[in-house]
Amino acid sequence: MTRPIRHIVQHLTVERAALALSVAANLLVAIYLIAWQPSPRLTADLGLRTDRVIEVIANRLPTADGERLRTIHAARAGELAALDTAFRAALIDATAEIDRREIDMDRLRAAFQTARHMRAQSADLMIESFVATIAAASPETRHQIAEDIRAGAPR
Repeated sequence: MTRPIRHIVQHLTVERAALALSVAANLLVAIYLIAWQPSPRLTADLGLRTDRVIEVIANRLPTADGERLRTIHAARAGELAALDTAFRAALIDATAEIDRREIDMDRLRAAFQTARHMRAQSADLMIESFVATIAAASPETRHQIAEDIRAGAPR
């Protein structure tokens, strides 16, 4: 037989109320954590996109030069992947700093500086791929690349 609510309320102590609230709060937090997933857009946007940039440029080059650029870039894929992982980790660190109750500005700056450094190293590797490709390209191809750059440059 169930007890009437009035009986339960009469015998409710502060400790029992606190315990009930604690259990309810823990259940809510557990449900939230189980249901929460990181935004796929955020994790997808963290990438360096070097593969996409290389592919766009390779498709604009004559076939042989485009393949040379892809080959040179593929040789650096391991280094780029490591830099991409380090870049993502630095952004996650920066995000964690942003989310702290009390922001440590030095730690936040350091996290962003690390991310910027990783991105710069990746850009340097990509530039080396372009330089090696352009160095082996014909004068006509180099002229066409220069014309494409001029056409896209702001005036």
